[in-house]
Amino acid sequence: MKKSIIVLFSLNLAGTVQAREVKSNPQLTLRPSEISAVIPLVNKVDDTGLQKRLQIVVQDQGMSTDVSPRYKVFLSYASLAEMGNLTADFELSANVFEFLSATRTAPGLYTIKFKELRNGKMLEVTQEVNALQLFIKEKETRTNCGDNFCDLTIKSKILVQESIN
Repeated sequence: MKKSIIVLFSLNLAGTVQAREVKSNPQLTLRPSEISAVIPLVNKVDDTGLQKRLQIVVQDQGMSTDVSPRYKVFLSYASLAEMGNLTADFELSANVFEFLSATRTAPGLYTIKFKELRNGKMLEVTQEVNALQLFIKEKETRTNCGDNFCDLTIKSKILVQESIN
């Protein structure tokens, strides 16, 4: 009975879908030498001169002699204006063995793919990232700044729905 439950759990793991909220983290630090890749997902300037930039940043944690993950993956956002720069950074995963791709699927929605070792198996993980709350919070923060100069880190969250293939 115990073996059949374990086998059933293993088979169901392939279709597992989990959703979680990820909060912005103003404490994140990255050295330029650790950056393995930057994948731009949004880079636009609106009619008022406001530049919005959203990207995936892949941090290389270096090689290891054991089975340690090599990469961390972050979602990074900047809203740049003459009267203030707003930023937010989110850690999507700290256990990545191989980064595969990042794409914008719709405004505020992004798909990130990578490989992670889970339960002794190398699995492909797909994260559907919903950053719409971030954009709402950015607009609210900019409104609260009014005509005053402000450089701030946005305190927000994104929704990450994860599936395992």
